[in-house]
Amino acid sequence: MDETLSMEWQELLAEEEPTEWAPPKETGNLEEDWNLIQDSVLKNIVHVHNQFFGSSDLVERPGVVQISDAEKLSSFLDSYKLGMVMVKELKGILASSMDENLMPEHLLNLCLESEAKFGCSHPTVTYNFYKDSNAASMASMVEPLRSLQQRVLFLLNEWPDHPGLQKILDVSEMLLAIPLGTPLAKV
Repeated sequence: MDETLSMEWQELLAEEEPTEWAPPKETGNLEEDWNLIQDSVLKNIVHVHNQFFGSSDLVERPGVVQISDAEKLSSFLDSYKLGMVMVKELKGILASSMDENLMPEHLLNLCLESEAKFGCSHPTVTYNFYKDSNAASMASMVEPLRSLQQRVLFLLNEWPDHPGLQKILDVSEMLLAIPLGTPLAKV
């Protein structure tokens, strides 16, 4: 599997236009280069390093660092934004194939953006079917049951001793007598 992926990348890179590679110029003054990097970027790098490799002081406080889901999503969003900038710089077929392979990441990003803009779409408290009331569902049965009762009463005028119609009328009256606060499991 890894060899197949490696060969695919080599083929894609071979199709790209070759560009001349020039070794980086020796500046001699690395201190100036470090000063060009923003402090916030350096702090983020140190933070991500500590998340991956544990404490920055591994001699005194070694251990596993727990990463929350919020931190994972934040790291994903940061890396996604950086990755999209990098993908935009790619040219040709490599960019389109890379974009195609990133569909799950695009989908996750869209979901996170949607949740950020429109709020949480899933309830924070779980619904217990056996204990919690669902007045909306209970109320939605009232109108159909009333229509059913009217039709059954009309038919009972024609066949007053019909046991099936009488049973339907009894059950519909029983359902309409249930309080709206009753859990659905008890209905």
